[in-house]
Amino acid sequence: MEAKSFFIAGTGVMPPLTDAVCRDIARDCGGAKIISIPGGGRLSLPEASRRVGAIIDREATDSTPIVIYGWSMGGLIASECALVRPQVHHVVAISTPFRGTKMALPLVLLFKLLPGMRDIAWGSDYILGLAER
Repeated sequence: MEAKSFFIAGTGVMPPLTDAVCRDIARDCGGAKIISIPGGGRLSLPEASRRVGAIIDREATDSTPIVIYGWSMGGLIASECALVRPQVHHVVAISTPFRGTKMALPLVLLFKLLPGMRDIAWGSDYILGLAER
């Protein structure tokens, strides 16, 4: 059975550029379906992961092998989705801050209402918890 592939794009700060890059990467990944992160950083990563997972569940059956590609924050969401879906055979994370990123800290200070940015900050509870699983 052929695997169903998904590409989870990062939140991106320059959508025209990131949209073009995402389309190119998705094409190079065998025509992966592009999934944008719901809320664009305004949702916590667990909530964004639940929503992305629901999209994946609608597109793939329980027996369909799944490959998930994720870019930046999308790689964290891809990993989270894979933890609860045994049909995910591979996760490919591109430029993913698995240890968090100090670059998120100014964004957290500037945009205090962006839980997604708080989640990817270096040393955040989310990053530490994902590493333990």
